[in-house]
Amino acid sequence: MKSIQITRYGGPEVLTYAERPRPSAKPEEVIVKVHAASINSADRRIISANPWFIKLAFGWNKPKVTGLGTDFSGEIVELGKDVTKWKVGDMVFGDMSNLKLGTLAEYLAVPAKVIAQKPTRLSHVESASLPLASRTALEAIRDHGKLSKGQHILIVGASGGVGNSAIQLAKAHGGIVTAVCSTKNVEKALELGADHVIDYKRKSLADNDVKYDIILGVNAYEKPCVYAEQLKPGGKFIYLGGGMPTLYRTFFFKKIIARKYRISVSIVQLKNTVEDLNILAEMADKGSLKPVIERVIPFEEGIERLVENGSRSASGKWVFTL
Repeated sequence: MKSIQITRYGGPEVLTYAERPRPSAKPEEVIVKVHAASINSADRRIISANPWFIKLAFGWNKPKVTGLGTDFSGEIVELGKDVTKWKVGDMVFGDMSNLKLGTLAEYLAVPAKVIAQKPTRLSHVESASLPLASRTALEAIRDHGKLSKGQHILIVGASGGVGNSAIQLAKAHGGIVTAVCSTKNVEKALELGADHVIDYKRKSLADNDVKYDIILGVNAYEKPCVYAEQLKPGGKFIYLGGGMPTLYRTFFFKKIIARKYRISVSIVQLKNTVEDLNILAEMADKGSLKPVIERVIPFEEGIERLVENGSRSASGKWVFTL
């Protein structure tokens, strides 16, 4: 079967097309014929081993995991002998972020317990755009933020996979949403339901005099104290991604920041639960969660587009068709 893989860390030159044997299902696995797969920032970080501590999880001298791609949507073509919930022909989706990655391949061996039925209203391309990004946003808003109706939430980095989902999920939880994004994404943020938008190219967040109950740092590059000063007493700063200096400061000084500003500070560490996939599928089928896809790319152009994706900021998900 065809796949895209890496065998060492580095730049674009480490990406290769490879022919690999089709996997066989272990007793508790299913084999999925992949129709569409998407990438996330994690793929770019793994390729370049940036930040350096990526190597602690994925291998110090070279990657232990050679496949790329986290999200997928496709059709079950084989069942392990202990699998009873699914049948051949079922259309499913999921992500491999807590497993071994590698969704940019024709076939996947996946534990049956971590997949969910694909949203019936969505295509495979649309379904493949949702799992990791939308679960990240859901966990941040529901579990870390505990957002309730009428609370004010500021989403920093309200574009791309996580940001676009966060706007919609925050509205679904009754939040009053302010989105922070660049000029080119302002209209999309409003279309997705944002009540207010701050164009960071025209207005600094430090100049904003509104206080929030929750700040979601989807793409956070300011010092944590900048966000802390925008929160009400008892507010919550939730870091999901962004600049490494912001991550380091948040990680090492979160207790000091929390005490000084009388807020809570947390960093999202994603859990892989099929229950959340089912929630996302239900929301998508009801129309309350809409995929935002920037590019649909044939697999044969995968390496070229992966290189391009790493050199620019995305406004929506990039999905590869197989």
